[in-house]
Amino acid sequence: MGLGGAVLSRATAVGIGALFYSPALGNGERYPQTALSLPGSTLMPELPSNLNEIAAAEGTIDLPYRIYGDLSQYTLVATPTEGSIPAEVPVRALAFDPTTSSYSFTSNDTPPIVLSFPIIHLGSSSTTSPAEPAEVPIYTGVTLTPLLVQPETLPAVELPDFRDCIYCFPAETGLPPIYVVFNSPYEGATTRGKYSGRSFNPAKAGGPILDLDWTSATVTQAGIDLVKLHTGRFSPSDANDIMINRLEKILRGELAISAVDKRFYTHELRELERFRALAVADGVNPTDDGVIWNNTHAATLEDYKLKDAVESLYTPDAIEADEKQREKEYRQIGGIKR
Repeated sequence: MGLGGAVLSRATAVGIGALFYSPALGNGERYPQTALSLPGSTLMPELPSNLNEIAAAEGTIDLPYRIYGDLSQYTLVATPTEGSIPAEVPVRALAFDPTTSSYSFTSNDTPPIVLSFPIIHLGSSSTTSPAEPAEVPIYTGVTLTPLLVQPETLPAVELPDFRDCIYCFPAETGLPPIYVVFNSPYEGATTRGKYSGRSFNPAKAGGPILDLDWTSATVTQAGIDLVKLHTGRFSPSDANDIMINRLEKILRGELAISAVDKRFYTHELRELERFRALAVADGVNPTDDGVIWNNTHAATLEDYKLKDAVESLYTPDAIEADEKQREKEYRQIGGIKR
């Protein structure tokens, strides 16, 4: 699975770097095609004076307009009183992380979303010549449609999946809040799983949802070999390496099997079955922006009646290893220097 971040917005002139996004662990997990970030005052010029308190309490505020994104554009919609579009937008607090020199937030969503705004040093300290502006990567993918003066009005049956939020920097920074919108990352993912809560396309998931039980799993060498075969198609993952190492210790009798081990083991085996049912060759990672993986991953969670939560499939040390790997990849992609 690729766990690196992606530059999603331009660096500001206040010493805060580009917005980085990372989902939680998941083999082959992809990132949203884009994220749109705007000053919080764009949609509501007079923001509440106690916005930071609302953020600390993980509250909401009502906005007169909201934005949602799909694979091709972002759309502005109105939230009229007693209308079909809910006006409540989550407000969350960013916290400074001294280990990464960034302001970050980890959501309670399933799976969690991690946002990071690294602190950057703008230019040199020279007083004889102006610093050269930092080069910012240019995104060439999805088309950003200009927001219309007249927002759309949507009937209730066409309500989009809003993925927006206002993020507040600590009050002492003096930085204004920002409004961030993620688009839907997987094409055709229009069905939300009953147990997982994850959006996917059941018709392209490698077969129907089955009633499976992970609790009776027994680790075998053949099973471990298949887990290695399946996870090997994705980008290198320190977390997967740790989980596979645990399975090998369990097989040798050096470690007692846990519920997490059983869930990881059965999940990878079932996901492999679904890949094969879709005629995806072993060892091949489809170049489809993660659509096949998302469908098979979500369907496998449904097979075992599992919530899409990182701790269901990975142990704390595996999650910690992923976080360290992600931080390293952030630095490599964004050129962040501590």
